[in-house]
Amino acid sequence: MNWLDTLLDRSREAKVSTPAPKPMPARAKQAEPEIKSWWIQTAAPRPPNFAGAIEPLFYFVDDGAVTLCDETGKTSGKTMRVGAGDDPRRIAAMLKRASLPPSDFNRAIQYQALGIA
Repeated sequence: MNWLDTLLDRSREAKVSTPAPKPMPARAKQAEPEIKSWWIQTAAPRPPNFAGAIEPLFYFVDDGAVTLCDETGKTSGKTMRVGAGDDPRRIAAMLKRASLPPSDFNRAIQYQALGIA
């Protein structure tokens, strides 16, 4: 008997003596977090013609953190921890305002040179 036969015999013994793996226990399904909605002001009203602007805000609180999401619960990746005494709506509004594109309303206007005095 050579070394190869010995190796094959040991592999056969290992296959026979190895018990079948136990199935993994089913993990408890975590409850879906409750999606909450809120409205935030994105532009202040300016009388007499502009009524202002608001946007919807969707968020959920899970494990001590506020996470922004859409109305279906898909997260946007913006998360912040909630401290003791903090209002989750205010934190969600702060995260939403930080994610809005900056306004360029007060930008310098560049006019093209027309060559007229």
